[in-house]
Amino acid sequence: MSKWIIVIILVLVVIVAGFFIQRGIRTERGLIIETDKDSYNTGEDLKLTIRNEFATSVGFSLCYPYLLERDGSDSQWDNYHYTDCQKFNGNGYNIIKFSSKSFELTLPNVPNGKHRLQIPACVGCREGDIFRADTSFYSNEFQIESQ
Repeated sequence: MSKWIIVIILVLVVIVAGFFIQRGIRTERGLIIETDKDSYNTGEDLKLTIRNEFATSVGFSLCYPYLLERDGSDSQWDNYHYTDCQKFNGNGYNIIKFSSKSFELTLPNVPNGKHRLQIPACVGCREGDIFRADTSFYSNEFQIESQ
């Protein structure tokens, strides 16, 4: 009889451990950032979907929720010049755990070529706090062509 109790306890331990391991793998994925197309014209609207797969909320800068980058020389990504934030740079645009939001932005007049969006994020911050960029995430690559 005691042999069966030990077997049942071991099976339960394996099941519980598997649940926590699977949950840990899922929460490590972070943010998935996808544009609606692979190619745009300057001035065109880009639709962006951000899926939060963290087990906590993720917030973005009220001043610069995204930074446009272009593929530079030697496969390095170059940032466009952004001025310093002239207002309160709070943590805004929060996405709660395991959910998603879509955003739309108008692409500026930039040179032709391969681009992506850098998304600085604050993981686990509260909305309205001063923004701090804990880490950055990146969208898929896309082409921009001037008209």
